[in-house]
Amino acid sequence: MVASNKYWAVQSAEDCICAVLKRVENSTGPNYRAILERNRNHYYKWLDYNNSETSIQSTGEQGEFVKASCSQGRSLIRNMVTLVTSDRLAFETIATASDESVYSATKVAKGIIDDVLNRKNIDKLQDEAVELALVYGSSFYVCRWNTALGEPYVNDTNGKPLFTGDIDVQIKSPFDIYFDTSANNWEEVDWVIVKQKHNKHTIASQYKKFASELEGIIDQFYNEDMEEANEDTITVYEFYHKPTPALPNGRLLVFVNSEIILFDKANPYKCLPVIPNIPMNIANTLKGYALFSDILPLQELLDSEINTIASNHAAYGVQNILIPNEADFDINDLQGLRIINYSPEAGDIKPLSLVQSSPELFKMVDVYKQQMMEISGINSTVRGAPPSGATSGVAIATLSANALKFASSFSKANQIALERVMELVIKEFKIFATAERTIAILGANKSYINMRFSSADIEDISHVKIRPTNPMSQTLAGRIEIAQNLLQSGLIKNPQDYLKVLETGDLDVLNDEVMSEDELISAENEELKQGKEVPILMLDNHITHLSKHKMLLNNPLIRRDSAVVPIILNHIQEHLSMLENGDPMILELAMSDTISPDNVGKKQQPVDAGSPPASPMGTMLQAAQPTEKVAEPLPLETPLNGGM
Repeated sequence: MVASNKYWAVQSAEDCICAVLKRVENSTGPNYRAILERNRNHYYKWLDYNNSETSIQSTGEQGEFVKASCSQGRSLIRNMVTLVTSDRLAFETIATASDESVYSATKVAKGIIDDVLNRKNIDKLQDEAVELALVYGSSFYVCRWNTALGEPYVNDTNGKPLFTGDIDVQIKSPFDIYFDTSANNWEEVDWVIVKQKHNKHTIASQYKKFASELEGIIDQFYNEDMEEANEDTITVYEFYHKPTPALPNGRLLVFVNSEIILFDKANPYKCLPVIPNIPMNIANTLKGYALFSDILPLQELLDSEINTIASNHAAYGVQNILIPNEADFDINDLQGLRIINYSPEAGDIKPLSLVQSSPELFKMVDVYKQQMMEISGINSTVRGAPPSGATSGVAIATLSANALKFASSFSKANQIALERVMELVIKEFKIFATAERTIAILGANKSYINMRFSSADIEDISHVKIRPTNPMSQTLAGRIEIAQNLLQSGLIKNPQDYLKVLETGDLDVLNDEVMSEDELISAENEELKQGKEVPILMLDNHITHLSKHKMLLNNPLIRRDSAVVPIILNHIQEHLSMLENGDPMILELAMSDTISPDNVGKKQQPVDAGSPPASPMGTMLQAAQPTEKVAEPLPLETPLNGGM
């Protein structure tokens, strides 16, 4: 580190710590922080109550007003969280290379992701991340490599075991993450500060040279959601700077204060191990805009309306009696079944009813609730109370889909964040998982097998994508409709598949084989476009292969490539030959995935070599096969190389 450099991030540890703490103090600004605290206090209502015996408060000079909260806003946010996170998490890995080793690499990477999803409870973490983003406008995934986790594999010089290490994923709110919010997007952010609470006794045992200083720190960490600080907990600051021209190796500085510096070296992650989830941001900044901020004013109006009604009922709910002053009346006569004598000249004894509230109060309660649902995009159907006219599964599923459409922007932000998290997981395994370890990989028949791997086995993995899910499959009504349609179409052939679709909306049970065939054909088409020979097998679905390979020749650029066209036509001819000359029983198995008893032992019909094939594929080949010699390619300014 060069202390003379003016950039604060490359200065000495002491000077850098002063700059970091200054940015922690001034990063978000007082107004934005006040909004975050306001949203927190209204969303987590129990923070306002000093009386643990009741959640109803009495206000006013004489306690004449009732104060309580009807948390419709919180309920709507929870409904939105359910919608956004209801997708079954399914990831696909993408490799940079295209040789035979990629299959093994993607399989290992998929196993790592599935293992992390299960062990680190990512489903639960994404619920928390989405909820915080809806309440505060942003949330953050922090993905660190923890060397104290994993399997012990060797002892150090002192005989203490060293561990293989493992991913540690946490969710943080804007109260604990600080960065340059003036950046237009996260790619422009060069540094981030993470505020983390730790048990000071654990830190003292790991960093013995600071043990006495750490033990002497009292109430360093203050949890803003608690009334009292925890004397065993301290704040540890983690400053990450990614590699940039100003700081080529980046920087990781971990400290408690300027005297207790736990780590200060080049950034081993080579990036920022923090992934933001910001569904909506304030223009030209990375400050999140919270949906709860739009719902909150209506929530406060609703509370005011309900408290007015409740205060009136609490004050005047007990019956009052009007008795004229001149009436000859004994108050004890009202008790029991007695005959009451009074002077008619003095007037009747009448009840005084003050409890009746204006009908407009109750109407406004419904108005506020409806407005809150419209702003949040959560309709009554999603909340379990469909309109009286919606009785069919299609109508209910459509209403649910409308809410899902509104939630799509939040779902998209969540999916992008999760994809980046999993890419970061793979990247950290590449960097740190140098020692072999074991993971469970899903094998045939949905059973798991143990596999040993190290970082070298996933070197070619570059990207991770979330597999999209049909919105209708996210609701029970939608899954019922899907299952019924598939059953009527004959695509569901046993009760187990029907129940699987009904319970999870997972259609992989039905289309795994179809998808694998389609993926194979797509991969073959890519190789054919590059002029590579592709082998065929007797068990290929030749009809499907022929129709999709023929589509390559619909591209005029490919038709002009004299090196590629013959390879494609030869490949099509091989499928035709196999289709016309292969064993009928095997062909039927390849085409329909079932063997019909009628076809067992059926003799193959001879084919007249002088006539065109009798199958539709023969016509297809005739259309694809030029009647004359393939023309030379037209002169072009740039070579085609067959790759398109």
